[in-house]
Amino acid sequence: SVERLDQLLNASDPEVLEHTLRVVLRTAQRWSYQRDIKANLATISARLTAIADPWNIKKHLPAAASADGSEAGALVLHTNEFRMLANDEHTELLKKHAGVVDYQFFRTAEEARLLEEEAAAAAVPPATPSVSHAQRKAQSSKRSLGTTAPVSVGLVSINARIWDVCDAAAQGGVHEQMQQAFDRLVLMYRVPASHYYELRQRIYVALALGRGDQALRLRLLRSRIYAASVLSLMMGEQEFKNAFLSREPSFTADVIGVLQPEAHAPLSVQTAVLLVLEGLLKLRSELSGAYVALNASANHGVLMFILRKAFAAGSNDADAPAYPYEFTSALMSFLTAMANTMNGGQLLVSAGVVPVFVAALRNSHPGHLRSAGRVAKLLDLLTSSTPPAFPA
Repeated sequence: SVERLDQLLNASDPEVLEHTLRVVLRTAQRWSYQRDIKANLATISARLTAIADPWNIKKHLPAAASADGSEAGALVLHTNEFRMLANDEHTELLKKHAGVVDYQFFRTAEEARLLEEEAAAAAVPPATPSVSHAQRKAQSSKRSLGTTAPVSVGLVSINARIWDVCDAAAQGGVHEQMQQAFDRLVLMYRVPASHYYELRQRIYVALALGRGDQALRLRLLRSRIYAASVLSLMMGEQEFKNAFLSREPSFTADVIGVLQPEAHAPLSVQTAVLLVLEGLLKLRSELSGAYVALNASANHGVLMFILRKAFAAGSNDADAPAYPYEFTSALMSFLTAMANTMNGGQLLVSAGVVPVFVAALRNSHPGHLRSAGRVAKLLDLLTSSTPPAFPA
């Protein structure tokens, strides 16, 4: 049920979060056209939006970085945040500069008044003290940090280096460090409970970057992409633009940059990108930008590079395919969605996909047999809907 999915999305384990998002994404892909399913999924949109929010790491990096990832001159090497995060060449640069908890929230006058009343009540010791474990931890954190920030009305900005609010040598690892940072930041900035989830996500991002933990960073990056994909499927086009694309207008072009061969992105991240592109193709405003970024009609574009590599014939049956089946499956789903869009099939035919698909059907390599049926269906779709495809 959606209630259980919501509970799983609230889990503190990033691995559970990623797998839950995959389940939600598959549900949205198959059933988002049904209004009741779409309405139920809308109840978790707040959590999805928090996960998909931009990380804005570039503002924490030095004014320059050289090609080898060391600091040097006048500009950050990549303007594409996704490519920088997916590439392990910049792990040390991110570890040194980007481990910052950067979060903003708005405190209303009513929330400030309630906080002041709570502080006044806490200043008077009760007749029969009963202190919970969470309160003892908060009091301990308060003693270690000194005074808290004053209760202010309006925009509250949190900008704290991760190792200033948690212990780098915590025995519990990343989960214990997250809890330490969370408790201290909540106490210091008097964060209301309605913003706990967003703050926790920001702390995990800061830990992944500050620890130089590539596995955690890629897991959170994939989760971010999955969440954006679900939002694109379950929201209307204008709603998605207002809720998401208004904060990250170059999202489509940036995630496509991860597919470029020179990006050297892990296949797991590239698979996530193909899944989100399938949803983005349903937005008319994103179609032209996506096709331009993909160079979809060119025989030398990124799509043709991937297709030729995916269906290349091995020298013998023992050779493994260039891509795992999960990646190939996501690729075929994306191509099918593209062939069903306006001008999408024409662009694919112009790029020269038909000869590649014909060669793929002739390829008897065991690793390609699972994809043969989907290739045949896509080839049939192209030849029946796009007249130039049949002569090709």
